[in-house]
Parts: sequence; structure tokens; C-alpha cells
Amino acid sequence: MGIRISRSSMLDAATLALVAAAVGTLAHDRVLPALADRARLDPGDSAENLRFRGIVSGDTVGLVDDAPSLVVVFRSTCPVCEETAPDWATLARLAPGRLFPVGLESEAAAADWTDRKLAGVEPVVPLDPAWFIDRLRIRAVPTTLLFEGRRLALSRIGPLQPGDRAHIRRAFEGAPTEKIVRAPDPSRGGTS
Repeated sequence: MGIRISRSSMLDAATLALVAAAVGTLAHDRVLPALADRARLDPGDSAENLRFRGIVSGDTVGLVDDAPSLVVVFRSTCPVCEETAPDWATLARLAPGRLFPVGLESEAAAADWTDRKLAGVEPVVPLDPAWFIDRLRIRAVPTTLLFEGRRLALSRIGPLQPGDRAHIRRAFEGAPTEKIVRAPDPSRGGTS
């Protein structure tokens, strides 16, 4: 005895399969990217999990609640990074220890470039590079990120504009001039 499937049942099954494929495509192309975009930081959002490891010292460092910090993302082969480096160096002098240069290349190349362009500033590596790149929307170099406390205040891709420099200067005026504050190191169960 064979199983008989009506033509109507076959058409219903085919229609259901097409609808399921369309919903899957919609979720993949529209819904999942929208959800991922909601997880990204916008100005005013907090970056509680942002921690770095100093390339030279090996210390774990991070943002602090009451101090502005500048995170700069570069590549040593980037001509616009070369042009932006003097601005970064000037801003670093306003708040010693609050500039975090992140090179999107080998640690040796990042350390060499930082030593030449941002003398006295230690390059860092994000402890969670995927979180750093995705949540902070690092899509090109140079990228300059100003954090006021732990909140993202400014995000600029490309060279700094006059308004950006003024915003950063205002944030650093009157801010504590302490050196880099050690952040909790989860692998050690405390501060470093």
C-alpha cells in the first residue's frame, strides 16, 4: 500500500518551504544585522568592558570613571595616520597617560610607530579584539575615540577636524593628570 499525496498537499508543502526560506533570508539579511547594530556603541553609551594590555609593560589598563581617555587606532603604513599623529601627540600631552594607541598590525610594528610618532606613549592591544572592533565600529584607520569617563563621547574616522580637537581639549581641561590607571585583570582576579 503506497502513500498518496494530493497535489494540493504538495503545493502547500512547497509554499511553506518557500515562505520558510524567505523568512530565513530576511532574518539573515535584515534582522540579525539590526540586532548586531544595536549592540554597537553610540556616543553616550558606556564601554565598561574596554580593557587593554600594554605591549611593552604587559600591564592591563582601561578607562576610568572620572577621567577622559583618547583611544586612537592606526596602521604604520597609513598616510592619514602619519598626518594625524601630531594632533594625537599634542592631545596626549594634555593628559599624560590617557592616550591608548592601538595598532592594527603586529605588536612590533605598532610599538615602533608609536615610539617614533607618539614618544613616551605605550601602545596597547585590546584584551578582546573582536569586541573592540565590532562594538566600537572600527572600520578604517585612523579612528579616534574620545571617552569621557567610560562613555563614548566622540568617534571620528579619518583626520581630526577642528571641532574634534576643540571637543577633546575641553574634555581634558581640568581633568586629573594621573598616569594610566590599572584596570582589573580578570585572569588575576584583581588589579594589576
